[in-house]
Amino acid sequence: MKVFQFINHANKTAGGAQTIAHQIHSVFAGSEIFGFDFVYSQGKKTLSNVPLCFLNYVYCAIFQRQSIIIIHHRIFLILNLFLRHKNSYFICHNIFPSKNFIFKVNTCMRYVAVSDEVFSYLSAHCPESAICTIYNGLDVDEASYREGGADQFTICYVGRLSQQKGVRDLVEAFKIFSEGKSDVFLRIIGDGECLDELLECAAGSFNIEFCGKKDKPFRECVDASVVVVPSRYEGFGLVYYEALEYGHYVLASSLSVFETLSGEEHVKFFEPGDLQGMCCALEYVYGSVLIDATIKKRRHRFSSMEIMNDQYRTLFEEEYD
Repeated sequence: MKVFQFINHANKTAGGAQTIAHQIHSVFAGSEIFGFDFVYSQGKKTLSNVPLCFLNYVYCAIFQRQSIIIIHHRIFLILNLFLRHKNSYFICHNIFPSKNFIFKVNTCMRYVAVSDEVFSYLSAHCPESAICTIYNGLDVDEASYREGGADQFTICYVGRLSQQKGVRDLVEAFKIFSEGKSDVFLRIIGDGECLDELLECAAGSFNIEFCGKKDKPFRECVDASVVVVPSRYEGFGLVYYEALEYGHYVLASSLSVFETLSGEEHVKFFEPGDLQGMCCALEYVYGSVLIDATIKKRRHRFSSMEIMNDQYRTLFEEEYD
């Protein structure tokens, strides 16, 4: 079976969508990932660009009619309108606030929702019969569990540096929160299109550190006092559930995709984009005994990468047969 995946940024450490794409890539031998930056094929990683990525899509859609095409970014849905590959899937990683008409007109496309909320969102734009749900799995790294014990109050952000992720909101709120405090620090782990903007916003702040992309980002958080997930919108929120898995106190935007278990005491929410609300949440946990408490590992209902991989394998193999 030939499986071709198309995404904007193909680098594995770019975000949750990329993590899932590479998991699918590992399941199907001979599969390929085409991105605007890299191509992953036959165990090799080579440079790419936007025109080349689009040309590869056109080639696969026209000349690989028996293959499976998996789309991770909406821009490729436009091409599918004209080429109409019969075995094409869009894995919807987000609940997009606008530009949703493309789902209504893509009648030959099938969809994979990564959460119940994404399923509800998609079902408002296309038939439910065209949608299935496969929850994102968690790829657990034993060396990433929280250890704590640091004398300073360390706030960690993990993820892509983009407007959607709300990291600018976090930086602005942190600057307000940290006034008059010499023992608080913000560690930002990730890269993205808003890096220059964030560097400018953080200029002159000695207590804000940009660590760049990391293959195992939560290893940079083992001493964290709290992990903040300030997203404006999400389809699943993989970082939120990873932070819970690794034993962190978590502050997060009050999005419906961010679930808690009954009796959860180590999660606090604020309204997306609300700087004052974020500051209040930070003040609440600052110096709190809660951040030093032992946290149980199992704090989410989602499955492992192995189960997720099996579900994708079953979905595409049944289609191919």
